[in-house]
Amino acid sequence: GALAAERELILHGATTLPSWHVTVAGFEGPEQILQGDTVTIPKPADSRVPSGSVGARAGELAGVPQALTLQWKDAWFASMRFDGAAPLDLRQYVAGGTVEFDINVLELDKGGIYFIMRCGEECYRKLPFVVAARGMQGKGWQHLSFSLACFARARDDFSKVPGPFALEANGSGQVAVANVRFVQGGKPNTACPDYRAQ
Repeated sequence: GALAAERELILHGATTLPSWHVTVAGFEGPEQILQGDTVTIPKPADSRVPSGSVGARAGELAGVPQALTLQWKDAWFASMRFDGAAPLDLRQYVAGGTVEFDINVLELDKGGIYFIMRCGEECYRKLPFVVAARGMQGKGWQHLSFSLACFARARDDFSKVPGPFALEANGSGQVAVANVRFVQGGKPNTACPDYRAQ
C-alpha cells in the first residue's frame, strides 16, 4: 500500500528503479550494462588470465522471477552494481533502517563476496561476507537484512548516494541477488562487524 511505499525504497524488485540500471565490471575488459538477459565482459587479446571470465544474467532463478546472477571464474575482481541518473537520498533509512535482499549462493567453494555501498566521493564501504556466504552454498534463496549502521559512519552524508548497492567478488563463483530494498525501521537478521573495533 501507500504507507509501505513510503517506508521502503525498492532498488530492484519486479523491475529496477526507474533511471537505474545494473553495471557489470571485471578485472580485464570494459564495464558492461546488463540490458538484456546476459552480459559478458569482453576479454583482451593479450589476457593475462586466459581462463578468467566475468558475466551476469537477469531472469528467473529457482522460483524468483527477477534474479540478478553474477558469474565469475579465476577473477581477482568482479562486480555487479546499481548505477543511476541521480544519487539517492537515503537519510531517512540510515537511522534504524536496513538494506535487505534475497541471496542464492550457487557456487562459492573457491571465491569470496563483499557487499558494497558507495555513499559519496570519499565514501566507500565494504562488508566482507565470505565465510557466511560459503555456508549458504546450495541452500537456495535466503533473506538477508543488514542495519545501515553496517555501512554508515558517524559523519557520513547519505543525502546523495551514487552507489547504493553492489556485489563484489573474487576467485570463482556464482551468486544471485533479488528484491534489493531499503526499509525504514527494518529488522536486521544478520550482524556485521563494528568498524570501530576493526
